[in-house]
Amino acid sequence: MKKITLILLTAMIISGSIGISGCGNESDTNDNPNVSTYGNESSNDTDTANPVINDTTGYQHRGENDDYEYKVYDTYVEITKYKGSGTDVTVPSEIEKLPVTAIGRIAFSGCQSLTSITIPDNVTFIDSLAFSECSSLSDITIPENNISIEANAFYHTPWYTEQADGLVYLGKCLYSYKGNMPENTNITLKEGTSCISGNAFSNCSTLTGITIPNSVTFIGADAFSGCTALSSVAIPDSVTEIGENAFNGCSALANVNIPDGITSIKKYTFNACEALTSINIPDSVTEIGESAFNGCSSLKSVTIPNGVIIIGDMAFSGCFSLERITIPESVTMIAGYPFSFCRNLTIYGKSGSSIEEYANEENIPFVVE
Repeated sequence: MKKITLILLTAMIISGSIGISGCGNESDTNDNPNVSTYGNESSNDTDTANPVINDTTGYQHRGENDDYEYKVYDTYVEITKYKGSGTDVTVPSEIEKLPVTAIGRIAFSGCQSLTSITIPDNVTFIDSLAFSECSSLSDITIPENNISIEANAFYHTPWYTEQADGLVYLGKCLYSYKGNMPENTNITLKEGTSCISGNAFSNCSTLTGITIPNSVTFIGADAFSGCTALSSVAIPDSVTEIGENAFNGCSALANVNIPDGITSIKKYTFNACEALTSINIPDSVTEIGESAFNGCSSLKSVTIPNGVIIIGDMAFSGCFSLERITIPESVTMIAGYPFSFCRNLTIYGKSGSSIEEYANEENIPFVVE
């Protein structure tokens, strides 16, 4: 019998903060955006590969040259800081004979002299706030291939200020909804859109529906957080990455699917989706993150597929209506108190399994199936 690793953490119900005022990922009235980060500016030399890039081969070392500081991984380079003072800058396509595929968090932030930036075709990821507060940046050339852009990457730049209200695209990425959204808005993204940027529709409380084309592969952190009127979303199978807090606080969301290619349901992804009554977790998922379904008070039954290894702290906490959850033997780590305040819960699983042992230790009713 496999033993479950039980990690105890301090338990409390967290609703999850939604930090951007207004609708969309940029706000002229908010100078301190709350964005999810991957900590690319960290000085920890044990950093692992960026989670958005399909590369798990690992971090090697830090480096720098006259213009850049960067991190080197086995198969790619991530730029972490621009040290130059150029006005018209082209990001290098290669450093140390490896392709540059990522521009890290705040890498160019505050470059006041920067007026134009050209990003090479091999860059596939731009992290949050990467070009924020570049007060002269008005010209952006971005790859036409698929690229993922996180929240507020071009926050407080002339480029964004000059954009018309409504949907703002950057290359194939839906960057933001700008301005005041009318009541009962239903949006159809244009065919060929490859990403929905972090915070793109954050706090768009009048968004009632959205049609996402099957060309989209990436939905960024907080993309729909606080969309309190959004009741249903069909996420196409082309999507392979959904960021933290993506649907946090979508209190009317009753129907949503998780595509087969998703491997991790990240922190707070569906936190406080109070109208959600059921969820289908695909076989591709290996981890259910911290507070992923926290506060989904209408959720009644969940089947965790064989292949899930980790259930995070408070993953289903505050799911007051949850009566049944089936947990496979593949689960080997349960962190903290994922089922706190699930007063009517019964766990279903294999006889003699570590799941049964866990249920007994936590005084949660267990039924063999």
